[in-house]
Amino acid sequence: MELKDIFLGAVGVCAVVMVTTGAGIKELGLDKLGEGLNGLTTGSGVSGTYNLGYNLHNQANGNLLHWDLSHGKLRPPAIATVDGYALITEVASGHPGDAGQVPQSIVTLANDDCTVRPPQPGEVIANVYAASGYFQSGIGVITRAHLEDRAEKWIEKRYKDMLRTPRLLGYERHQTMDVVDVYVTETAAPVYLILQARGGSAIFNLQVAEGVEIAQVAVVSAQPVGVSNVPEATPIDLIGSGCGYAMWRMPKAQWDFVENTRNGIGDEALLDEHYQNAGVYSDWFAGVFGIGAEQGQAGYGKQSYVLAGPLPEPDALIDYTPLGVVHLSENELVLSGSFDERKAGYRGAVEAVMAEATGMDMAGFLANAPMTRDPAPAQGGDQ
Repeated sequence: MELKDIFLGAVGVCAVVMVTTGAGIKELGLDKLGEGLNGLTTGSGVSGTYNLGYNLHNQANGNLLHWDLSHGKLRPPAIATVDGYALITEVASGHPGDAGQVPQSIVTLANDDCTVRPPQPGEVIANVYAASGYFQSGIGVITRAHLEDRAEKWIEKRYKDMLRTPRLLGYERHQTMDVVDVYVTETAAPVYLILQARGGSAIFNLQVAEGVEIAQVAVVSAQPVGVSNVPEATPIDLIGSGCGYAMWRMPKAQWDFVENTRNGIGDEALLDEHYQNAGVYSDWFAGVFGIGAEQGQAGYGKQSYVLAGPLPEPDALIDYTPLGVVHLSENELVLSGSFDERKAGYRGAVEAVMAEATGMDMAGFLANAPMTRDPAPAQGGDQ
């Protein structure tokens, strides 16, 4: 019997039972979510107002909760922990909500020799995962390939309709890096902090409690990634996409395609391949860090806050620290500042690519006034 078969057999009824009786709530970390959220206290099951930001009160279809989890989302004000959820108000004070943040400065986080020192005896490993966040930074990352594509399309539009000034396709949401706040609270021993990022472009903004010693920060990412508020003199290493690994997550019971396959309507071969790839990545990860990729892991595909360590005492909440110095992986174009400043920088970068490609003076080509054709000659008389 394969691992997949054992896994599916063990969770075959968890998702269905969960939304009707409350059984299986602990496995998906929902046992804490109803405590105090929006001023409500709820019992077992999912009858209360606590679907990570969705109102399910008196909803007959509890699968809405299941749907949200299947997409790996953890909406504010929930914060991911190793064994479930907490509320951000139980961890932090002064957190910024949806406000975008502009960094003080950016330094390069180099992907050097693809190695990092392993955890040492006496260090506590904090394993954090994120793909993207709900909050935005004031940083945008753009590839050369994207700039060339925008420049090519701009030129095509210019010549396709000579009577109109073409509109440059604007600076896009996905080019802005997301912020994921990581609250580090472990004071019992030095912390070896592992930050795994997969999906969009994420910045881990560290919020370090008093008395915490971070011995090492190790970043594993297949995408542009940043780390902010790293304590002074703390070593930080990046293992990037050029280091010969492919990051895969082990399939979860609540994922749609796992459930579909269990019900006979999914792609069995695709699920098998996913398990195999996740196993390869976990083996590689264990060879580097000595633990599995998802062992003791806190985090979701999309979230805003992650707790690395125990829940603070009520009178020991962590004061929020906005983006400071951001250690950012090397990228072809990095823009920072307000949205308008990044948009202007984006336009200038596209124009530079166009000038380079065409050898033309862009001032006339990109004039605000539309191009006009010469008027047709009058009929009769001299031509």
